[in-house]
Amino acid sequence: MFVFAKLGLFKVMVVVFAIYLIVKALAFIGDIASIIDLCAGAYLLLILMGVSPILGLLFFLWLLQKGLMSFFA
Repeated sequence: MFVFAKLGLFKVMVVVFAIYLIVKALAFIGDIASIIDLCAGAYLLLILMGVSPILGLLFFLWLLQKGLMSFFA
């Protein structure tokens, strides 16, 4: 998603994914992982608005790691 946001591709899909991350993070706000998810969702929306994607790699690695752990767990 961060690559799509940086390149401006699939904007609707990126917005839907960012809103999903934010809503899911707010549902489980007591966990540190949810706080990082909230930041990642907000950062995705900021990238679409033109903010420099300097932290994009960190959030990308975080979400990739979470996805792989969920897939194999």
